[in-house]
Amino acid sequence: LGMEPQIFPVSARLALQAKSVGANGHPDADRWQASNFGALEDYVLETLDARARLLLKLQNPLGVADRLIAGYEQVIRNRQDVLQGDFRTLDTIDENLGAYQDDMRRDFAYHRNSVDNVLYAMAERGDKFFDDTLRITRVFDLMNSSKIQAAFDREVIADTSREIEQEVSSLIDWLVDKDYRQWRAIMDYLNQRAAEHADQIVGQVGSEFEFNRQNLLASVGREAHKIVNTYDRDEESRKLGQQVQRAIIQTAALEAGALGLGAILVAVLQTTMLDVTGIIGASAVAAMGLYVLPYRRGKVKAELRGKINELRDQLNSVLNAQFESELSDSVQRIREAIAPYTRFVRVEREKLEKLAATLEADRAELDALRHAVDRIADTQ
Repeated sequence: LGMEPQIFPVSARLALQAKSVGANGHPDADRWQASNFGALEDYVLETLDARARLLLKLQNPLGVADRLIAGYEQVIRNRQDVLQGDFRTLDTIDENLGAYQDDMRRDFAYHRNSVDNVLYAMAERGDKFFDDTLRITRVFDLMNSSKIQAAFDREVIADTSREIEQEVSSLIDWLVDKDYRQWRAIMDYLNQRAAEHADQIVGQVGSEFEFNRQNLLASVGREAHKIVNTYDRDEESRKLGQQVQRAIIQTAALEAGALGLGAILVAVLQTTMLDVTGIIGASAVAAMGLYVLPYRRGKVKAELRGKINELRDQLNSVLNAQFESELSDSVQRIREAIAPYTRFVRVEREKLEKLAATLEADRAELDALRHAVDRIADTQ
């Protein structure tokens, strides 16, 4: 009611007994004094005037209503404080996932360049091979197509198959490991959030709200823990490697059989590469002169680099598409795992906003009743 109340410790039972056993309309003195009811009666009848007594009677239930509203407002504030922390948690996770994707794309470009460098090195070896081989002094070697093909495979193709497979495998292992580490980071963060000030929060808020909230946090943590514990990085790397291999085969329209990834890429190159021995066979050698051979050498080198660049573009296209697909799936799996917690936080915020608006309307109505009571009392 906006004032410090005067307290009267009384015993209504003793007061009733005193008046019941008293004589001539006077209460029993001992019981009446022990009840301390006389002080309250004197205050009401002698200290308060008619207006004050009316206000006391009418404002008493309003005061009870005011305390109830204040209590519920405090509960809502406590819950909103908890949810505010939950929203900060979700915002932090969103920011973390955004930074995770940016970092992954930047680092992926670095790993992909390692694959490109293998092909660039192959192109450099091809240039050197043709410079050394397509010479007038090696006319008789050029007429031996099997010897030239063997030398090309040995000096240019070399370990390209193994190196490409090694670099792609390393890229895949990196991708799988980063996915695993991101899961662990999210799990650890949620577990920390669930444990942070848990006892204090439950003591302040209690109720089904906090029970549901803690259960959801625990459930999300268990799900993340389960995924992390059952995460087989070797198996995930194997499956991702197979997906990349299938994509390469589909892109190149190649019957790969049981070839490995690196061998598939070299096979793609060999099926499209210029047949060197066909261009510089016996009849061609007979017609060669000092001007024709350099032209042929430059054309072969350009075509080899063109085919290698085409292969690199195909491989990068497959790796980029597979990377973006895996990155998107990784982020989506995390979002789906925390979705129940996210929905709970948003739904509870909406509920609390509606309750706060209802209490605000109730308080406005209570204030209107107080003014009405004051006006009624003023007429007395």
